[in-house]
Amino acid sequence: MKSFLVFVIIFAKVTLGLGSFAEALECRRGENGQKIGLEALVTEIPLGSTLFLGELHGFTSVASGQMLILDELRRQGHKVDVGLEFFTYTKQSVVDQFVQGFINESVFLSQVGWAQSMDFGFYRRQALFPRFEEGELTLAINAPQSLTRSVAKKGIDSLTEEEKKLLPPDFELGRPDYLERFREAMGGHVEEKDLLRYFQAQSVWDETMAWQLASYRTGHTKAVVVGEFHVQYGGGLPHRLSVRDPQMNIVTLGFMDIHNLSASEVDEALKPHIKWGVREDFICLVDLPETTKSWSLFKGLGRSYR
Repeated sequence: MKSFLVFVIIFAKVTLGLGSFAEALECRRGENGQKIGLEALVTEIPLGSTLFLGELHGFTSVASGQMLILDELRRQGHKVDVGLEFFTYTKQSVVDQFVQGFINESVFLSQVGWAQSMDFGFYRRQALFPRFEEGELTLAINAPQSLTRSVAKKGIDSLTEEEKKLLPPDFELGRPDYLERFREAMGGHVEEKDLLRYFQAQSVWDETMAWQLASYRTGHTKAVVVGEFHVQYGGGLPHRLSVRDPQMNIVTLGFMDIHNLSASEVDEALKPHIKWGVREDFICLVDLPETTKSWSLFKGLGRSYR
């Protein structure tokens, strides 16, 4: 019996991300780079708040880190809704059917239009984390890809009446410093007229996700998995949510790739940006493969405009 119990403990640590990975998930405060343990970090997330989990897409260590955070939220008494930028709000009923077990995964992925280039395995656990029977929800929050592609291609003023109906009410572009950072990220590789259309599309994502998040008044803590650029420095999605729901407590957490960085380089990277300020409230460190470095800009921003 003793050997069986040992096996169960080891199995749990390996399959559920407990044990060594939990100990290795090093997180820092964004304002000063000081280390903070996961338990202490979660105690600083108010019940019923919105936690943005900014990520680089498609990495096991990032997904495992997200699950550790979700598990700790639940351990500390949070009821948790999980929002995923990968699902469009027009497909919420399909998401509900999937998490309730009414349709299988292959049907679900087909109906939500899951991108073939990304393995759903990175996000399956997050999508299925909420306990639907207890009122927790998996939230489809993003704009339809057909809409953002149309905006990026021809501009928001050229949308058809049917396309305009998909926009959030009282739509606004991202604030000027967000546009400046977007322009800097583009690195001068596109003409200004094209860049402005792309920024309009970026703003449609942010505004739509903020609109959807603000519409759910469950009282639960919302953990939102979204591309890192939307979250960094508070200028994108966090800002738009604060406009649409001024009473909402918002906490931002990002994952920083420290591959091949020395300890001093990590400390330097964690410092607030001289222009943009604090990157996120909390930053967790991960060592990602070299392929991270070769991602195109559009993939790094979490979308393709093509």
